[in-house]
Parts: sequence; C-alpha cells; structure tokens
Amino acid sequence: MTERVAVRCNINPLTRAESLRYVEHRLQRVGGASASIFTAPALELILWKARGIPRRINILCHTAMLFRVRTRRAAGEPLARAASRYVRRKAADS
Repeated sequence: MTERVAVRCNINPLTRAESLRYVEHRLQRVGGASASIFTAPALELILWKARGIPRRINILCHTAMLFRVRTRRAAGEPLARAASRYVRRKAADS
C-alpha cells in the first residue's frame, strides 16, 4: 500500500468542538444540519466513539444515517450505539 500513497501526513485527533464543527460542515455541504439528523445524545456518542478521528466520524455518522433510513426512526442514541457496534464488528471481520 505504501507504494500507492504519494503523500503521507499524521494529524492530531480533533477536539470535541472541532469534531462538532466538522460534522456540521459536512452536513451543511449537502444541505443538512446535525440537529435535524442526530439527537444531541446520539451526536455526543458518535463524537466520543470516534475519538476525534475524522474517518471514524464519517463512518459512524454514515452508518447511523443508513440505520435511520432502514428503520425509519430518528437517529437517536440507540441507533448511534447500533452503528458503533456494527462498525466494530465489521472492523473485526476484516
């Protein structure tokens, strides 16, 4: 894999405030807002589980939104927990 990577960079994890701004920015780019998609407890759980890593934030938010569509429920804390468990299982399988 290192043969295919032209540039490599290490960044520090985002703070909680930076992570929240990151989620807001990504949702605003597609015409949404975190308050209309995630409950406050769900977003807090996602940010806590992601530990400031943007890729993890993306994966957890995306998975929670997919679960929301599939179950037709609000993306509250139970869905965020389910998304976290799902991502953890998939990571263990690979």
